[in-house]
Amino acid sequence: NNPNDSRLNFLAGALQLKNGNRKQATEKLEKAVLADKTNVDALYALALTKLSDKKANEAEQLFFRIIELSPENPQGYKGLSQAKIQQGKGSDIEPAMIKLEKKHSASSGPSEVLSELYLKQNNLEKAMKSARSAYKKAPSLLSSRNQILKIHSIKTQRHLTEGKLSLARTEVIEALKISPNSLIFLSELVKIELKDSKVQEAKKLAGQVEVLAPDTALS
Repeated sequence: NNPNDSRLNFLAGALQLKNGNRKQATEKLEKAVLADKTNVDALYALALTKLSDKKANEAEQLFFRIIELSPENPQGYKGLSQAKIQQGKGSDIEPAMIKLEKKHSASSGPSEVLSELYLKQNNLEKAMKSARSAYKKAPSLLSSRNQILKIHSIKTQRHLTEGKLSLARTEVIEALKISPNSLIFLSELVKIELKDSKVQEAKKLAGQVEVLAPDTALS
């Protein structure tokens, strides 16, 4: 292993990628990985390059290596799912992630991927269950927070479409427990209270929005 050579080749490869020279970038990144098999940045950049070149099988092996080296990072799991989709192996994602979830039980990555998978299948309950699992494991991670907030938002809109104001309110309140100063969810709650003829509650919330964003006009 030569970390210095690896770092230099990774930087050169990243520069070539930025300039749109994918072939030269791949050569440099492959050298970086050869010089240091634990260089996660180089492995990840190389895996993404392989995906762009439609070499999903090679990308899949690289993502597995990334997961082993950096199991706490969700990007490895997300890349792996992309590689499987590109190979037409989308049905392998769920069993693969369940297996990885057992192996790397502290990582939010597998649960995030499963949540997104269930969301695409329009199974909101399973999507939420996996999102909650991911958030519980890594509450400070932006990706796990965004995933659960996204599902709360989708469920809110669905309840509103069906005229279920109480259920919509519950979803928004749950989202605000995660992100108390979210203007999107606070504004949504104002609209729900107005629809439910709870004018005083709506005014209080509108005042809170005004404090957080003075230029926001709610109409």
